[in-house]
Amino acid sequence: MDQVLSILPSEQPVLCGGWAIRHWRYDGWPPLRSSLFCTVQDTDASLHHYLSTGQWGNRKRTPEQWSEWALHGASSKAVTNHPDLESPKGSPGPLTYEIELYQGCVRFKRAASSASSQRRDCHFGGTRTTCGPEIATALTPESGTSGWAGPRKIYTYHAQGVEDLEYPIPDPEPIARVLHGAREDERLEILHVDNANPSIVAESIEPATEITKTFGRDPV
Repeated sequence: MDQVLSILPSEQPVLCGGWAIRHWRYDGWPPLRSSLFCTVQDTDASLHHYLSTGQWGNRKRTPEQWSEWALHGASSKAVTNHPDLESPKGSPGPLTYEIELYQGCVRFKRAASSASSQRRDCHFGGTRTTCGPEIATALTPESGTSGWAGPRKIYTYHAQGVEDLEYPIPDPEPIARVLHGAREDERLEILHVDNANPSIVAESIEPATEITKTFGRDPV
């Protein structure tokens, strides 16, 4: 932080965010200069608020912004030259895009890690449970991308009791809708999911088993 600030003019507006900044602010540390704003919420939403109003403020993404910004990101082609976009043999490279459904960690109550935040399930824009538009937008011939990193915390997306229970109860139906919707685009060859919490799976073995089967099931 000191190194970055040392090369910027003192009047230059600077926005910092992320888990380290969040814990720093919660520990009571003040910003190092008046033009530095350290957000404890969404960095992108806080930046959008500043660009729209000229005022700093902590902001969370709205459901509409989740959907709108995902489409903008998928269509932006912000990165067109990267080793991960193409393998040495010329075929599509490894995973490039990620389906983001919500933020937070369902293990927040027990402080699973320094990156744990309060549970905040965005429910994919409230009613939206498909990622098809983003995938269709991003999977163009020039992108060469056939693999997506799938949803994080996959077993707890729309889980019952995600705000209150130590071990939320997985709900297979909304997860199946997202995964089947992703698989409707035949150009998608790989869909990677991660962050399966073994404790939550063990506590709700039947719905978790149904979700696991969905990973390898053809769309219906």
